[in-house]
Amino acid sequence: MVIWDYLGINFHPEIRYQRDMTDDAYDEDIKVIEGYLKLNIGSLELELGRDSLWWGPGRHGSWLMTNNAEPFDMIKLSNPRPILLPWLFEYLGPFKFVTFLTELEEDRAVPEAKLFGLRLNFKPHPILEIGLSRTIMLGGKGRENLSIGDYWKVFWAAEENRPGKLDNNQLGGIDFSLRIPRVDRILPVVSAITLYGDIAGEDEAGGLPSRTAYLGGLYLGNLFLTGRTDLRIEYANNHISGHNNFWYTHHVYESGYTYEGRIIGHHMGSDAEDLFVRLTHYLTKDLLLGLTFDRARKGLSSDVKEIKNYGELDLSFSGFDDFELKGSYRYEYIKNFNFNPGDTEKNYIIVVEAVYDF
Repeated sequence: MVIWDYLGINFHPEIRYQRDMTDDAYDEDIKVIEGYLKLNIGSLELELGRDSLWWGPGRHGSWLMTNNAEPFDMIKLSNPRPILLPWLFEYLGPFKFVTFLTELEEDRAVPEAKLFGLRLNFKPHPILEIGLSRTIMLGGKGRENLSIGDYWKVFWAAEENRPGKLDNNQLGGIDFSLRIPRVDRILPVVSAITLYGDIAGEDEAGGLPSRTAYLGGLYLGNLFLTGRTDLRIEYANNHISGHNNFWYTHHVYESGYTYEGRIIGHHMGSDAEDLFVRLTHYLTKDLLLGLTFDRARKGLSSDVKEIKNYGELDLSFSGFDDFELKGSYRYEYIKNFNFNPGDTEKNYIIVVEAVYDF
């Protein structure tokens, strides 16, 4: 809810009920998935509470920040409404930023480490958007306290990967989204094309990110010019030749780039590649069909690679006032499950969802 136009409150609880069919055991739990206060101060927005972040144009994954992990308990400052910067920076176009600070869980190799993040967005042209992202994992129980000057050195990665209190875990990257409208004039099967990419580094060399990972995507809007069909293709790869399982790991923060055991960035993990394809088509004005295929290969530096393929069919019906029905079926086939040669796992997942807005 919103109070007086400058204070927002969001509360998202979840009641979980599980039953173990082997011993007929029951488990019930109530959990707050998201819950925060937002205060609007001019063009700025201050948020306190539990929330998720997603940085970058990728729709199936992103390198630095996704909702794959549990939401953070954090303090966040941003400007949700773009502004124009003064002087020469005006030519960078509408500008947005977001920065946050959170404390990670206690049950990890370095308990209660801090995670700081900063993202800048520019739109120098109506069809082009550019983003710069940075995250820093630092501090924690058992590590030496940092002075004000030390924080400045950490931000500029002055002693990255050198033994001592300034050794920390940093990731940084740049991404772009380029939308090309009215391509039907030269390609009469699609009305608009969006190309996007995300390049990030897990290390630092010469003050710039290194050991880079790549993500690229293609979105075809209004395929076949019927106003009913869209297609997205997205590929990601963070394999670093000569460095096995380099991404999302660290020699000091041995729990890696994780929160509550789940990777904060791309869900595929380290030393992996992922191909994602999704087609959506309106069967009627109220009934949307989605077809998805995904293939992920993990352990690219290993002799044994885990290969996960899944296909999914989903339907969404929105023909009722304030009411929407959704359903999906997914089949997963995993080869060399948990990197055990010859082991396979098959999963059959059915989801039914009803959404009512009031």
